[in-house]
Amino acid sequence: MIWSVVQFIAKLTDDINRIVAKGLSWAIYPLIAVVVIETIARYAFEVPIIWARDVSLWLYGIPFMLAATYYYRIKNHISAQDLIYATRMSPRGRAIVDVVHYLVILLPIAIVLLEPAVMQVQRSIQWGEISTITIWHPPLWPIRVVILITLVMLMIHGIVGLGHALRVIIKGE
Repeated sequence: MIWSVVQFIAKLTDDINRIVAKGLSWAIYPLIAVVVIETIARYAFEVPIIWARDVSLWLYGIPFMLAATYYYRIKNHISAQDLIYATRMSPRGRAIVDVVHYLVILLPIAIVLLEPAVMQVQRSIQWGEISTITIWHPPLWPIRVVILITLVMLMIHGIVGLGHALRVIIKGE
């Protein structure tokens, strides 16, 4: 029963990640356009565009954060596990390392980061928080929502990975 729930969650998050990855892969084109337009405006006409820095940062930062969740899920990230995996451990030994890894990732996200991230999103929306770094003053709640989504997705992937690792330890599969 529990394993079928874990498999369902894994498939659902994989599907969401694929959709998000396809959508975010197109973010490179507006990013290139903004950077080129800003560079031409700044250096050729000496008229910087006030919103270009923020838009460039968001068009780069948002895909970077959300892509991290995808690479974490498919185990294509760099971690200390890679050093341990380089040794000739049994699948059960690797699964034990995975359990420790997922618990080290899950606990900080669940206990330390998730609740403050939710509070920051709520406050940002309630207060109409804006960036004071530029004169454009864009709203900050969209980037805070993306940070929250990233944390939730990492936590879900950690739970799914923990389920897979425990299954290997218990059943030897």
